[in-house]
Amino acid sequence: MIKAYIDFWKRAFDFRGRSTRPDFWWTYLVNVIIMTILVVFCILIPLFSNVDFNDPALLNNPADLRQLIMGYAWPVMLFGLIELIPQLSLQTRRLRDAGFHPAWVLLSCMGFIPIVALFSIFGSIALLIMSCMPSKAEPQTVFNQAK
Repeated sequence: MIKAYIDFWKRAFDFRGRSTRPDFWWTYLVNVIIMTILVVFCILIPLFSNVDFNDPALLNNPADLRQLIMGYAWPVMLFGLIELIPQLSLQTRRLRDAGFHPAWVLLSCMGFIPIVALFSIFGSIALLIMSCMPSKAEPQTVFNQAK
């Protein structure tokens, strides 16, 4: 597990190679654990210990509540930005290893376009299914032509 996570960071900008299912899923698990710890310790605990939710002024003003949450959420957003490119490269390598074209990774990027954000949910499900597929043998090539 640790080897897969170290490899995740070492190959952060390697969009050419291949990654196995265990490499992908161990890294995914570690990132989920780190993100959960950040959310609990940086957002939930400070938010619930410092805010009086019985204060009607806070609950009636969503802008103040949003500003308060964003004040606590910056470590979570920073980690998400730092791991964005390595996660895309890992997903690209995993798709290639499963025998799919790497351009399928664009399904996960569609959430940034507001009109097609709903399709991003379906795209994420499709990527999840593709990531679960077993590895395919790499085609043997001789002088750039498949046998």
